[in-house]
Amino acid sequence: MDDFFNKFKGITNNLQSLGRKVTSSDMNNKVLRMLPMEYNSIIYPIEIYKDINKMPFQELMGIPQECGD
Repeated sequence: MDDFFNKFKGITNNLQSLGRKVTSSDMNNKVLRMLPMEYNSIIYPIEIYKDINKMPFQELMGIPQECGD
C-alpha cells in the first residue's frame, strides 16, 4: 500500500510541477476510486463518516495502515 501511495504522490507532484492545481479533495477522490475491491470495507466508512473533500491527503494515506493493512 505504501508503494501505491508513493507512486500516486509522485504523479501528483509531477502534475503540480507542470502547473496543474491538484487539491487534497482531487487526490482523495481518485485514490478511493482506484483502490481494489478488497478495500471496500475501509472505503465505505471513510465516505460515510469523513468529509473527504476537507480531509488532508496525509490523513487518508494513514487510514489503511491503521486498519492493519
